[in-house]
Amino acid sequence: MLRAIFVIFFFQLLGEALKKYFEMRIPGPVIGLILLLIALIFLKRFKTAVVNKLKS
Repeated sequence: MLRAIFVIFFFQLLGEALKKYFEMRIPGPVIGLILLLIALIFLKRFKTAVVNKLKS
């Protein structure tokens, strides 16, 4: 559970940093959650590809 909270805070911090760096009008936590969603989709596809490779 602590790891999950750390991951959420990490992506929120990353979103805040990107907001400040690129001077965006979108809130930092929203950017962070979008990045988290992209990361979860990518990791799911990666795991699926690895499992399929191991099965064949």
